[in-house]
Amino acid sequence: MAATAEVSGMEWIGVLRGPRHLRAWAIGPENRLLAEARGDSGPEAVDQTALEARVLALIAPWLGRGTDAQDQSSGSIPVIFCDDSGHSGAPAPVPASVPAPPLAAGLAPVPTRDARIELHAQGGLIQAAPADAMQGAAVRIAGFLALNPQFDGVLCDTGTHTVWAHVSAGEVVSFQTFMTAELFDAITGHTVLRHSVSTRDSGAAGADERPGAGGGAPVGDAASDACGGAFDDAMSDLLSRPERLAAGLMTLRAGNNGGGSSDGGSNDGGSNDGAHDAARARLWGMLIGAELAAARPYWLGQQLVVIGPEGPLPALYARALDMQGAGCEVVAADRMTVAGLCAARSALRPSVKGAPHPARPPREGRYDA
Repeated sequence: MAATAEVSGMEWIGVLRGPRHLRAWAIGPENRLLAEARGDSGPEAVDQTALEARVLALIAPWLGRGTDAQDQSSGSIPVIFCDDSGHSGAPAPVPASVPAPPLAAGLAPVPTRDARIELHAQGGLIQAAPADAMQGAAVRIAGFLALNPQFDGVLCDTGTHTVWAHVSAGEVVSFQTFMTAELFDAITGHTVLRHSVSTRDSGAAGADERPGAGGGAPVGDAASDACGGAFDDAMSDLLSRPERLAAGLMTLRAGNNGGGSSDGGSNDGGSNDGAHDAARARLWGMLIGAELAAARPYWLGQQLVVIGPEGPLPALYARALDMQGAGCEVVAADRMTVAGLCAARSALRPSVKGAPHPARPPREGRYDA
């Protein structure tokens, strides 16, 4: 959904570029969320000129000042930008090394041709050993800490890549990133296993900006006993024996050999979708189980919160953790993103403070208030 009309009372705009979508939020007084818009992120890396054009294409209707890019008579609107696309080339400050507050890299001004906007890019975090980096996750972590400043524990930011971050005293102490959902997309879209896990109404990634985050029923009917059991069994097996992942993946093909033709077609129409749903649930179980095995120091005995997009992905992580006795709460990624952008904006203009006003009633739970 693109911006469609001028927004009254808008003070600044937050923008996040994800792998698939460019998201924008119009923010008013006291960090009140006024409107939001979504457009195409674009698959390629962008320089500052292309970035400005893409941002303006999404938010231009909100500006409401005609098309004179040189007209500064009404002042410019600050735009706080963060790149979470995984592409290179977008302008950003030098990332800060952990341990550090999530927004320690600060904002860097990005020159623009259009005088209606004042563009600033937020930097991310890096880690020397093991080598790692994050950008969008740093903004969501900052948003969570803005809403929960006393939190001490581990945040699990799920999406295209899952980031496990140990947070203490307002700083990210260490973190580790896993490409679990991207592996799911690659396996279901570009390997022989696509014939065993595909369904007629699903693509590899689904409709959300992050793979596995809402579209295409990526886990089948995870609430059903069949698919739920398939996920649970596969997750437990790979958590105990992560070295079996590569071999375990091929059991998905063997398990479905009787249900479909060798070229990926189905012998019995929709009746084979159930087997494919169970196979997708098993695939998610294997990938998340292997991830939890490697991330054990982050979740074992820790206070845990999962940050997740809409859709089943964060619920799968919560389910897997609960099976290990590691209870967690799940909070909405969009809300943490907006709160993090608000925190970045307050650093640019200290006079603007406060947490964002929720666009909808807050979820139940201790952390999503």
